[in-house]
Amino acid sequence: MKKITVIGFTNSGKTTYLMGTYCFMSMGGKSGGGYALVTDEENGNLLHNLWNQLQNYGQWPAASDVAFTCTFSLQRYLKSIDGSEFEWIDYPGSTLMALSPEVRASINEASCLVLIVDGESFAFTRDKEKSRRPIAAQNDAQYKSVVGDNLLNNGDKLAIMRLGQMVAGGISLPPVAVVVTKRDLIPPERLKYIPEIIPQEFDTLFYNGVPVFLTSVTLGAEIERNGTLSPEDVEKPLFYALLSTFCQEIDAIKKRIADNKKQLEAQDTMFNRLFHQDMLDELKRRIYLDEDKIRVMSENASPMLDFFGHDSVFYVNGEQAELREYFSGRLSL
Repeated sequence: MKKITVIGFTNSGKTTYLMGTYCFMSMGGKSGGGYALVTDEENGNLLHNLWNQLQNYGQWPAASDVAFTCTFSLQRYLKSIDGSEFEWIDYPGSTLMALSPEVRASINEASCLVLIVDGESFAFTRDKEKSRRPIAAQNDAQYKSVVGDNLLNNGDKLAIMRLGQMVAGGISLPPVAVVVTKRDLIPPERLKYIPEIIPQEFDTLFYNGVPVFLTSVTLGAEIERNGTLSPEDVEKPLFYALLSTFCQEIDAIKKRIADNKKQLEAQDTMFNRLFHQDMLDELKRRIYLDEDKIRVMSENASPMLDFFGHDSVFYVNGEQAELREYFSGRLSL
């Protein structure tokens, strides 16, 4: 089964993001496309109860010291999408202080790694009493400097260092989604700096060769006051992760098709046509079935690309790339 591994420091919004995204998408979302997120009754009730606690009592999801694993799948227009099942593995923030063998293995086996960054780093500083104050910057350079200090002091850059240590140890990273939460807390005029600051501060991640997608999300300005959900862009990290997994599977199928075509070409002799036509027919059948699998997977996955604009912040091999073109090419035969 596909695995999406999620890391981020305590209070960055990992569990709240999952809660809000599930509650929003389990009811079909609002952005079109016909997609719905589905899980089993137990985990569905758990996530809806977290939302109810926030709405009715102002209680945010409590920090946990254990990983939370939940299996999801996608439906489109109330029809299940074959092969869309995935495990969402949310590790507690404390694991980033020293990545355990379990977390390292989970990252190594993941189809996508989601790194959650607390959006408060772009909006506030904290005094000695840990009280937050809006960033008071005189100019753009000063603002970027303060945010950089926040990312360092809040531990986000430590996460990048840990990932760098993994790579140095020979472990390859999967495609990465960097998700800045709590966008509603960031002054609108400062949002434009996220695509500048994150690649600069997390340069070892963005320029190490793996595909990296950067976005910011919000569950709505009212969620902090009364628990009302008004999500924006919460589907994007999930769809990016799923597009990455579909492409990995399609790449494997394409290789199998190429191998079978090569074998068919080598075996397509007059002798085999006379005496082993069944063998040739079987190779043709396998190629046809695999090509049909790709067509079906592409039909299910391609509409997700409509959620991404042409200005999406996306890096491949250390250079900015056009996300829609990148995935469109990989999803096609």
